[in-house]
Amino acid sequence: MSLKNIIAFLVLLLFIVVCPNSKANAQLFVASELKGTDVELWNGIELSKDITKNLAASFTYQLRFNEQVQRFKSTFAQIGFSFPIKKIHKSFSVNPNFRVIHTFDKELVKRPLVDIGWRVFKSDKVQLGYKMRFQKDFEHFTNDEFDLDFYWRNRLTLSFKKISQHKKLNNIEPYLGVILFTRAYYKGTHADQIRFLAGINYKAKKRQNVRLGYVYRERFNVSRPSISHIIIFKMDFKVRDFKK
Repeated sequence: MSLKNIIAFLVLLLFIVVCPNSKANAQLFVASELKGTDVELWNGIELSKDITKNLAASFTYQLRFNEQVQRFKSTFAQIGFSFPIKKIHKSFSVNPNFRVIHTFDKELVKRPLVDIGWRVFKSDKVQLGYKMRFQKDFEHFTNDEFDLDFYWRNRLTLSFKKISQHKKLNNIEPYLGVILFTRAYYKGTHADQIRFLAGINYKAKKRQNVRLGYVYRERFNVSRPSISHIIIFKMDFKVRDFKK
């Protein structure tokens, strides 16, 4: 994909996710003293397995802490599959998942979600990815819960490879990203959360990856606006490693 097409894509995405919510976004980036501010820690592990050439399965577990990393916030377990959509383009993929969440002050929450990914651009040193997610929370799967009230999430990630001529540093891949959450329900749609991401992926071994990152998260257009500074630590493993 040419640079011109990438710019056109970014402008279109900005128009789609921001312009319809421009009035609602008036609360975005309000001074921090008007909001609650917190520090969180998210630890996680992911196991993945290639079932066939075009199908992979994964299991993810994560533990989260908030209130200045002093209180348990939530934990979740998630299973999912991913496969390419070759009829559209080889750079497109679909990733359906099912997540079970246990929070500090709520019952178990069940969250089916679907990711649609697109590798917009890829070169030897830079990769731009876009991911659209649809997700909805359930507690008991009652009839009342099957309504038009879900979240639509848009994510852009820019990652860098081969940042140095030093062989060991080539295992480090910095990344930057942004995520916009939009709530869709019977009254319409409005954005109410944005996240800015920065971090590194470190390839410890051929099939083992470590991610260390930082997330700035802001909730707006809600009854209790807030800002969170989140530290991310995640480890990814290919299941084949455990056969050794």
